[in-house]
Amino acid sequence: MGKAIKEGAVLLEEAIVKPWGQKVGYVKDINGFLVEICTPIVTEN
Repeated sequence: MGKAIKEGAVLLEEAIVKPWGQKVGYVKDINGFLVEICTPIVTEN
């Protein structure tokens, strides 16, 4: 998320770790769109 913010995005919600292990945060881009930035969901086989 750091690079997005350096390029002009506005932090809306700091990234947190969800109960299933995925890290998720939200920014607003320079056009006003909500963007979710997250890590992949890892599943066990």
